[in-house]
Amino acid sequence: MGEFHVLICGGGVAAAEGLLRLRALAGDSVAITLLAPNREFVYRPLAVREAAGFEPARRYELAGIAEHAGAHWIKDTLAGVDVAARTAHTGQGRELSYDALLVAVGGSQIVDLERAVAFKDADAARVYDEVVRGVESGDEVSVAFVVPEGPVYPLPVYELALMTAAAARRAGVARPRLSIVTPEPITLAAFGTSAGVVVSGLLATAGIRVYASATAFAPGAHELLIQPHGVELSADRIVAMPRIAGPRRSRDSPGAAPRASSRLTASAGYRGRRGASLPRGMRPRFRSNMEASARSRRTRPQPPLPCWRARGARWRRSSRRSGGSCSPELSRST
Repeated sequence: MGEFHVLICGGGVAAAEGLLRLRALAGDSVAITLLAPNREFVYRPLAVREAAGFEPARRYELAGIAEHAGAHWIKDTLAGVDVAARTAHTGQGRELSYDALLVAVGGSQIVDLERAVAFKDADAARVYDEVVRGVESGDEVSVAFVVPEGPVYPLPVYELALMTAAAARRAGVARPRLSIVTPEPITLAAFGTSAGVVVSGLLATAGIRVYASATAFAPGAHELLIQPHGVELSADRIVAMPRIAGPRRSRDSPGAAPRASSRLTASAGYRGRRGASLPRGMRPRFRSNMEASARSRRTRPQPPLPCWRARGARWRRSSRRSGGSCSPELSRST
């Protein structure tokens, strides 16, 4: 019986976490290869603060992470997967066989709004400098920050808006007109109501206008149409967060994306292309870990979710917990 071989594709947080967690669970019972095109793993959430002169984003050499986890690192990209043959094809023409495959290659950053400056973490310092320089000089008195619809990490927009307002205050210039347009129903909805209330207070104190549950269109240069509010906004600069989109490849092409059957599998009866079976030591640990996680989800208290109900002739706001019911029908108190 051959050694069980796991191939992990990607150089971001998901791939690094998968590598370290797998090694912790499996010990030395599996061989692991890390396929990634980047030399460094960068902790991207701190990129905005680094642009503003705070501590730099943490960077770690992928070679060091792989060595620490006892894995072999290959600097290359994933071009496609032959699922039937359990073989991954790389951008440089390599063919890497595997028994289990974890694909964590991330997505592309796309800005759909025309005439907008893309605020990507790789260019955070440049965009921040341009925005702040324009506000401090008084050349730009109106800046709009836009969060797109779809998969997106919205936090940097709020950080950039608040830091821009702080820079203008330190420079002693007149308060600029700063606006945020977001499809979120409330500020930072993904982080919960409490975080949204706190950030909303900070934005209000800084004089930043927020258009929630809104979509922005750019009909012309320095113009925004905000729907469904029907607001026409004039902005000297428009800064937009990119949305995240995964790679789109045909399954019939040489660069076909892997099917679900090629995921990292924890089945006790799993056997790889070369007859390698999942190491016995991993089976109970995987099973107990998954069962414990499921029990935790069932028993962990869930935060209340807003729910509007009708009582008599007046609406009131109540709350429910996940798993409860929130009937849309109107009910009357007796």
